[in-house]
Amino acid sequence: MDSFGLLSPGAPMLDWNQNTLRNFIQAHFQPRQTQASPSWVNSVSFQPQADGTLLIQFPHTYFRDWFGQYLQKDFEAFIQSNFPGISGFDYQDQIVPHQHKDSIFQPFQGDDRHTFKRFLYNEKNSQQMMTALSIINQSPWPTQPLLICGPPGCGKSHFLLAMANALLDSERPRPVLAITCYDLLSIDRLPAEDKERARNEIRTAQAFFLDDIHRIEKSPALQDEFLVLYDALEEQGVPMVFTCLRKLSENGEIKPNLRSRLEGGGILHLRRPDLDIRLQFVQQESQHHGLHLSEGDQLNLARQCQDFQAISHVLFKLLAQKDLRSPARKQDISECIAQASADKPQPMTCEEIMDRVAKHFSLPVQELVSHRRHQKSVLARQIAIYICRNLHHISFTQIGALFGGRNHSSIIYAFKKIQSLQKERPEVKSQVQNLLKQCAENSYKTR
Repeated sequence: MDSFGLLSPGAPMLDWNQNTLRNFIQAHFQPRQTQASPSWVNSVSFQPQADGTLLIQFPHTYFRDWFGQYLQKDFEAFIQSNFPGISGFDYQDQIVPHQHKDSIFQPFQGDDRHTFKRFLYNEKNSQQMMTALSIINQSPWPTQPLLICGPPGCGKSHFLLAMANALLDSERPRPVLAITCYDLLSIDRLPAEDKERARNEIRTAQAFFLDDIHRIEKSPALQDEFLVLYDALEEQGVPMVFTCLRKLSENGEIKPNLRSRLEGGGILHLRRPDLDIRLQFVQQESQHHGLHLSEGDQLNLARQCQDFQAISHVLFKLLAQKDLRSPARKQDISECIAQASADKPQPMTCEEIMDRVAKHFSLPVQELVSHRRHQKSVLARQIAIYICRNLHHISFTQIGALFGGRNHSSIIYAFKKIQSLQKERPEVKSQVQNLLKQCAENSYKTR
């Protein structure tokens, strides 16, 4: 969960601090280069200048080259669209403090926005919180790696940085490395000498925190190299914490020897925030930043947005569009919430998913809730169960009730069966992924 620092609408860029501007860019900048991870923005410095230009500083020349090749044109159009007062751009390499001027990865210095005190949770994630607090209170920390898994917007990055903050508060010496998988992937673009220096910085870290480890699946060669680095850290007893989108078993391109190591330690499965937690987050932001959202509008926003990230996106859009604190504009708040929320497609409901899958197989939807064992009906039913579980993260018992009152063990079997079939039969994988995308984007309208 990210608690974005929100500004008054219409504030010039000079009034924005680094964190707020980074959050705004990460939330709304959508470059045509879709493979660019939004986490790149965390490594860049943005400094509005008195002459109206925006100074952008990169940690390394290779980073600046990558940005210029893939993002610069779209980025400049985005900034000028949202901040008309910006007259130009100046790109430079960062001037870092002398003691770190030769570092490839800047040591983690702390982040007061991401602490356990600021993480909102209920009983759904209470055990995960207790486990994390137990780890950070141990001295020394366990040397087994910790893997934090979960869907987008559930707070994985917040959890990782909160643990890094806790380590800085302890007596353990520095440096601590807290980087993203994008930083790791960028090693490949370094000159040979800098590559070795980057590897050495990881090997000699006092603790290693890596966000979005699943992105390493895009580079088999880097997986092999990281395996060597991992073994070196483990041998030295260096604490390691990773975050991963969903379960590693669902990231099929991660090599088995690396997956077995990552899964060999502790695993925390964070779940999406429930409505009560999302409502607390909306209330907190509404009160702190003077948005003056009514109780009804707060509840509406919490219901429409299924995670912390989505809520933060909408709040930024609300502030960017109009001054909601004006009494004459209060009647437009609900309309703005609906319009802003509509920018992020919501998945189909479970009932709509069942209807979509049934039509795909040319079956009546009743076949999915029946107990017929016809091969076509069974496959359609299992795929619908798999998609419902992936998009809504409801319990197997709840899904069983939707599918004709089946018990949870039958639903678990169906879910695992589709996982297995996707590995064994490419045509099934293609079919499932196409349906999953349609249902996630709500790109099919039931009739």
